Amino acid sequence: MCELLGEKYEVICGYYKECGDRGEALKEKGIKVVKIKNAERKNRNYLNFLDLRKFVKEHNIDLIHAHDIHSMMNASQVKLLMPSVKVVYTFHFGNYPNIDKKIYYFEKLFTKFIDVLIAVGTKQANAIRDTYKYPADRLQVIYNGVHALDSQPAKVEQQDPDRPILFGSLSTLIEQKGIPVLIDAVEILEKRHPGRSKFIIAGDGYMMDELLQLCEQKNLSEIIEFTGWVRDANVNLLPKFDVFVQSSKWEAMSMVILEAMSAGKPIVATEVGENGVVIEHDSCGLIVPPNQAEMLADAMERLLLDGELRRTFGENAKQRFADNFTVQQMADNYEKLYNSMMES
Repeated sequence: MCELLGEKYEVICGYYKECGDRGEALKEKGIKVVKIKNAERKNRNYLNFLDLRKFVKEHNIDLIHAHDIHSMMNASQVKLLMPSVKVVYTFHFGNYPNIDKKIYYFEKLFTKFIDVLIAVGTKQANAIRDTYKYPADRLQVIYNGVHALDSQPAKVEQQDPDRPILFGSLSTLIEQKGIPVLIDAVEILEKRHPGRSKFIIAGDGYMMDELLQLCEQKNLSEIIEFTGWVRDANVNLLPKFDVFVQSSKWEAMSMVILEAMSAGKPIVATEVGENGVVIEHDSCGLIVPPNQAEMLADAMERLLLDGELRRTFGENAKQRFADNFTVQQMADNYEKLYNSMMES
């Protein structure tokens, strides 16, 4: 989005500690990525908003767009000191009202000073309104969007029709992602159809050792491969999957689901966050309740046994993505928002 909006605005991405891989990728695309402060304050991070105010003044910034609670809190305080600066905050957390009490109070307080609040999905928006008692017009919805990935999965299947079907998931290995349930579903599927499928789970996280042990206990180590963190996995790994699987307990609006759709992948996903809106059940993929290994296995079994269904779902998913969830559509919506804010 920064790249697209950079054609019409001067876009600066600010960071406090490290810019990380995403920051480096933005730099490679010509986006200005700048550290907001040059020194750490021991036990005085509550003054970070002063660094942001200095940053805003130095770069003549008219509008701040925050994407996490810490940057939102800093931006809201800058807003109080510099009322002419416009501030947007996009909520990305997807499990309201189940939120840490401290975060709840901070978010409730500091969002009072934000000009525009954005949710990334309708279900998330409703949950946020219920949690913070916002009026309906206080929160707008702008769907996430991603760059399209190109993939031709049908051709791969035609090259080797007898190979195991490859199911894959790109996921941080944390409790939210429901990977133990996915492993249970794989065990069920393998008992029904031995040797017919393989699974790749790409990502890293604190649950890695526990998940590897679980696979050993269930004799699935030859069926499920944990790759660890893979750079640009959406480009280098996702296109190889025949079916994309997401077993999350909660989400807001999953970016990787959009990437899988853009690559023409049939999808099995849990009914969390915006998944049931984004993925049309029995058209682009199959939606099942979270934490239900048997139902997850049933859905994967349907796609395992029906190559034509895989092809049809994949084509429909790719078209639905192109019609609704591209990064250009997201950038256009934010451009309209920014223009309206600057004109008011």
